[in-house]
Amino acid sequence: MPKVFTMQVGKWRLAKDRDIKIMDTTVKSGYSIFAPTWDMVLGHKNGSMDDDTYSRLYRDMLVRSWTENRQKWMDFLQSDDQFALACYCKAGVFCHRHLLIKFLSQLCKQLGIHFEYYGELTDEPLPEHPHPVSQHPIQDTGGSPAGRTEHPAPAGGDG
Repeated sequence: MPKVFTMQVGKWRLAKDRDIKIMDTTVKSGYSIFAPTWDMVLGHKNGSMDDDTYSRLYRDMLVRSWTENRQKWMDFLQSDDQFALACYCKAGVFCHRHLLIKFLSQLCKQLGIHFEYYGELTDEPLPEHPHPVSQHPIQDTGGSPAGRTEHPAPAGGDG
């Protein structure tokens, strides 16, 4: 199981200097199984899409991605590497990388895979212990990160 951090793409040196692999999750240049769509990003940026709608659409996209790319997801979840899930958003603001952490945590729980999230990568020394995902600084939009699905993705509310 990987050790997972989150980070802003512009702080890539923090990961490189610590031998943490960067997983770009942006729609512009990122790993497509975790990247939101351009419509989602631009809608959120221009204010035509609120956090709740973005969260629901991104969760639904992750469920589809899990269903269609299960082996890629499992390769990531079963890796022993350290990864920083990166995008352009500043730390502490609403961001899909935090929604992804929540989704991964619930998916791993359902699959019986241990999941370790170590928080936002900063100039501070690396934490020795993982952070509880429930204490992650994102808005709780209700429901489960995975929503409804007939496939083994995290179960939960109506979202």
